[in-house]
Amino acid sequence: FALMHFAGLSLNLISLGGLALGVGMLVDNAIVVLENIHRHYGQGKDPVAGAVAGASEVGTAVTASTLTTVAVFLPILFIQGLAAILFRQIAITVSFALVASLAVALTFIPMASAQLAGRRRTPGAVGRAVQGRLDRLQEAYVRALRWALGRRAPVLLAALAFILAGLAVFRLLGSEFLPAVDRGEVTVAITLPRGSTLEVTDQVVRQVEDRVAAIPDLEAMFATTGGSGALAGLGRGGSRDRGAVDFRLSPGGPATADVVADLRQEVAAIPGAHIEVSLLSTMAGEDFLFGSPITVRVLGSDLETLATLAQEVAGRVARVPGTTNVATSVGEGVPELRVAVDRARASFYGLSTAAISTTVRAAIEGEVATRYRVDGSEVDVRVMLDEDSRRTPADLRRLTVLSPLGVPVRLEEVASIGETPGPPVIQREDQSRLVTISADVSGRDVGRVGEDVRRALAGLRLPPGYALEFGGETREMAEAFGTLRWALVLAVILVFMVLASLFESFLQPLVIMVTVPLAFVGAALALALRGHNLNVPALIGVIALAGIVVNNAIVFLDYLYQLRAAGLDRTEALVQAGRTRLRPILMTTTTTVLALAPLAVGWGAGVELQAPLATAMIGGLLLSTVLTLFLVPVFYTGLEDLVGLARRRRPGAPPR
Repeated sequence: FALMHFAGLSLNLISLGGLALGVGMLVDNAIVVLENIHRHYGQGKDPVAGAVAGASEVGTAVTASTLTTVAVFLPILFIQGLAAILFRQIAITVSFALVASLAVALTFIPMASAQLAGRRRTPGAVGRAVQGRLDRLQEAYVRALRWALGRRAPVLLAALAFILAGLAVFRLLGSEFLPAVDRGEVTVAITLPRGSTLEVTDQVVRQVEDRVAAIPDLEAMFATTGGSGALAGLGRGGSRDRGAVDFRLSPGGPATADVVADLRQEVAAIPGAHIEVSLLSTMAGEDFLFGSPITVRVLGSDLETLATLAQEVAGRVARVPGTTNVATSVGEGVPELRVAVDRARASFYGLSTAAISTTVRAAIEGEVATRYRVDGSEVDVRVMLDEDSRRTPADLRRLTVLSPLGVPVRLEEVASIGETPGPPVIQREDQSRLVTISADVSGRDVGRVGEDVRRALAGLRLPPGYALEFGGETREMAEAFGTLRWALVLAVILVFMVLASLFESFLQPLVIMVTVPLAFVGAALALALRGHNLNVPALIGVIALAGIVVNNAIVFLDYLYQLRAAGLDRTEALVQAGRTRLRPILMTTTTTVLALAPLAVGWGAGVELQAPLATAMIGGLLLSTVLTLFLVPVFYTGLEDLVGLARRRRPGAPPR
């Protein structure tokens, strides 16, 4: 907590999630040290000697395990975009906690163990039962390990099959930027034809209200006529032909997505209105951050051409399965009066365009003639034509403009007045006009829908000077996935470099790194079984696995090399290392999985954001732990035999 404060972090959902993520990993170092110390106590050593020997024996393994885990979080500190905002705090929190746990495991744990060694009690019935089961498990594992060492080719082929299956599962997973967080909030946006009266809009809003009120788990509802609603107000202006109904469901009811799907079918029967039903999910303000899940922008110069292209794009997007609420920013034109000044006739009367426009604005909008002071406050006195004289286009034509010669001239004599539809909004970017086509996604993942939209628009022929751009969640997801893939590659490289520097060898790191692809397979299977898509939290979990799953192999091989250095035969050293390190490996894996279980199960508000991360890590840990206990010894012997064979075949190599 002190280091978090020093780094400027605050306690929030993200940092607390990082603490929950690190709880299991924090005790791993202590478990390895304490279990090894107690093993020395079992050999009859006194408390101080047993504590020193036990801690020293696993010091390198514990240090390597901590540094590899910290190394995988370093690339996360340098990623950019929204993913960095969300998960950089997790990386800092877990890294600081792991460094602190390393110091505690190598100093406080041996000291406390030596002081309390004389107070150990004889195990009770439960302890003896657990110990008996562990002993039987160790013997069963030893028999299975001897069987695997005698059949190395089938074991390696089975591991390769697992890896290929994991790659296939990864390709079958859907993709999204962030998992949906069911906040139970829904917005219904209602749009009527331009020019609709407030009374007509209110009738449609009341029909939607009646259908929403019939929802059994309704907790609160807020309706707006002539506006865009309280929850859905980002980027939507208010007018007489618009309305909205925002509502919230009670916790513990049906899934909000199911309610949205049913409500869409019900409001579709209301004639004369365009109604969009949207689920407010993921994070508050997601629409403000990167718009709708599917966003396509058409850039060009001519508004009419852009409108035509927008309709073509919207039609193709709407035909893609999974798209809903397809809309364009062009919309229906706003009726407006345009006054086109005839410069030749105006100059005949001595009138300028500025004089004519000033007269029209003063008549319609009015001008502030003076201010009226009331109790210390000033109120503008605005002078304009009375409403009966500026109600219709004919009234505007009869408006008189005083010429410099003092002659009143009717506006229709020096200008043409016509009613035309104007664009509701004009957007520009990089000095180019653009229109936006947006769509929500329902029933499919954003990644596959985005790919189908790209294929649907691939054959669209654009006039010269016009272009298509993809934005929204799909663009943010592509950028984040690309960054995280490089972070994963960098994490694996850093882990290998840390192992190579600590063990001063390339052979041992290669054996340890074989556990990484097995962890990825477990992550893919766990995500598929839990129904999660591949998203940013899941990729963060996969990156973290690259440094966590190697810990078991480090603990195993470190003790193996100690036994080999003591002169033990390779096979017997492998069996002895497996028997001795089985218990700490199972204990560390169990504590980490139990710490991640609440996040994976999904208890509490907002935990959906971290459930894919925990699920990927649990699946990777479980599968890699089981397979590591057999694959690492087999791969170690095979790699050592290959290295020995290469040395014997090398010219001038001394005989072994």
